[in-house]
Amino acid sequence: DQTEEPESNTTDGTELCKDSQLSSRSKAIASKSKEIEQAYRQDFETFGMVVKMLVEKEPSLENSIQFALRQNLQEMGERCVEELKRFITEYDNSTPDFGDPF
Repeated sequence: DQTEEPESNTTDGTELCKDSQLSSRSKAIASKSKEIEQAYRQDFETFGMVVKMLVEKEPSLENSIQFALRQNLQEMGERCVEELKRFITEYDNSTPDFGDPF
């Protein structure tokens, strides 16, 4: 009876390096995403508090100010997404093997 040798699951150095780079990239993106989300959440809470205070002082503003608030929060969200995309592009362009080849 011959026993078969199990196939090796080891990866060569290049694959390990790429895995490490991908892990570093993922961590950097996750960290930046968390930073952006925290800033958005803080702005969201501040805007909400200001709107609440304004409406308490002048209830007739409620409908128009809530519409404006929703628009502004949506625009802030879009800017946050663009900031994250820009970060990823800059990260990839500054890291070997992620940027576009010449």
